[in-house]
Amino acid sequence: VEGFIKENEGTVEDDIEQGEENVINDTVREKENVIEDFIEPEADVEDMYYKWTDEYKEARQLIHQKNPDYEKAIKHLMNEHKKGNILATYELGEIYRYGRGRKINAETAKRYYEIALKGFEYQRFCMALQLMLWGYFKKLVIADRIAVFVNQVFNHIGYYRGLVFVLALMASAVQLYADFSGCMDIVEGVAELFGITLDKNFDVPFSSKSTAEFWRRWHITLGAWFKDYVFFPMSTASWNIKISRFFKQKFGTRAGKTVTSIIPLTVVWLLTGIWHGTGLNYVLWGCYYGGIIIFSSIFQPELKKLNTLLKIDAQTSGWKYFCRLRTFLIFCGGRLLTVPGSLANTRLVIKNMLSVWNPWVLIDGTLFGFGLNAANVWVLLLSVALLGFVGHLHEKGIKIREEIAKQHIIVRWFLYFIALFAVLVLGMYGANYRGSEFIYAGY
Repeated sequence: VEGFIKENEGTVEDDIEQGEENVINDTVREKENVIEDFIEPEADVEDMYYKWTDEYKEARQLIHQKNPDYEKAIKHLMNEHKKGNILATYELGEIYRYGRGRKINAETAKRYYEIALKGFEYQRFCMALQLMLWGYFKKLVIADRIAVFVNQVFNHIGYYRGLVFVLALMASAVQLYADFSGCMDIVEGVAELFGITLDKNFDVPFSSKSTAEFWRRWHITLGAWFKDYVFFPMSTASWNIKISRFFKQKFGTRAGKTVTSIIPLTVVWLLTGIWHGTGLNYVLWGCYYGGIIIFSSIFQPELKKLNTLLKIDAQTSGWKYFCRLRTFLIFCGGRLLTVPGSLANTRLVIKNMLSVWNPWVLIDGTLFGFGLNAANVWVLLLSVALLGFVGHLHEKGIKIREEIAKQHIIVRWFLYFIALFAVLVLGMYGANYRGSEFIYAGY
C-alpha cells in the first residue's frame, strides 16, 4: 500500500493544476480501494499485524512464555485503541484525514506486538522523555507564567492604557504557541513511549516570512485536513472551473487562475474561523487571515516589482528578520480579535491602546504589578529567549534531540535532570495558584 501511494504521490496535485477533476476522482478512488481491500473496516487488529509479518508462531510462543494472560492484555489494549481511548491527540490537536488515521491505528497495533516482544527500549524511552520534558517546560514555565500577565490585563480592560495592551497581545501570541505546541510535544512524547510516531503539528511558525507560510507551519494537520477535504475538492469542482474559464476569457489568464483559488481560500478560512469559535469575532478572525493571504496571492507580482523599485534585496538577513517580525505582528493582530472575548471588548482595547503613549511602562517597574514579581519576569524572559534559541537551531537544521542522544550518558542525564528540575522548580505551582487547562482544549 505504501509503495502504491509513493508511486502515485504527485498524481493528485498535478491533476489539480490541469483542472481534470475526473482523473483526480478516479485516482483517489483507486487509492482508497487499495487501502480498503488491504485493511477491512471491521478486521481484527491482531490479524492485521500478522499480515505484515512471518513471525506469527514465534510471536505467539514468546508471548505465551512471558505470561499466559499477557496476550489477552495486549489484545485488550489494541481494542481500546480502536475505540479511540488511547491517545489524547484526537481531542486536543492533531487532525488526520481518514486514510492517515486508519494507517496510524494499524501501525499502532503492530507496534504493540513489537513492544511486547522486545520489552523496554532504552533509546525510545530517552527520546520520549526529552520531548515530554520540553513540552512541560513550554506549558508550565512559559505559557502558564504568561497567562498570569495576560489574564490580569484582559480581565481589567477598562483599567489599563497604551503599551500595556501591545505587550499583552504579544505575550498572548507566545503563550498560545508555548501552550499548544507544548501540549503536542507531551502527546507525541507519550505516543513515542509506545513506539507510535505522530505527524508533526508545528514547524517553528514564528520563523515564517509570510502569513501563508506561517499557517503552513502552525497546526499543520488542521491545514492539511482543510486542504484535502475543502480546498482541493472545491478547486477541481466543475462549477469552479467554469467560473475560472469565464474570468479567463473576459479578463485574461491571470484573472482565471486567481479566481480558481480565491473561492476555495475564502471558504477554507471562514470554516477555520468557525472551527475555532462560533462568535462573530471568530468569523472576522477567519476573514482577517483569509483576506491577507488572498491579497498577498493576488498582488504577488506587483509586490515583487515594488521590492525591485525600492531596491530591496529579499535575500539579505535584515529583510528576512523584518518579514518575520511583520508576520509575528500580523499574528498579534489576529489575537486582538479573539483574546478580549468579544468584538465590544476588542473595540475597547483598541480605544484604550491608542489613548496614550506611555513607553515608560517598560522601565518604571509597571510590568512587575501584573501578578508577576521581578524574579518571575526574568525567568519568563530567559525562558522565552531559550524557546527562540531552540527554534533558531531547528530552523538551521540542527536536530537537538539527536545531538543530545550522541552525548556521553553522564552528559545526557545531567541535561535530563536539569530539564526536570527546571519544570519542577520554575513551573507555576503553589497553594494560591490555579493551573490552567490547555488553550486548544476549548476549540
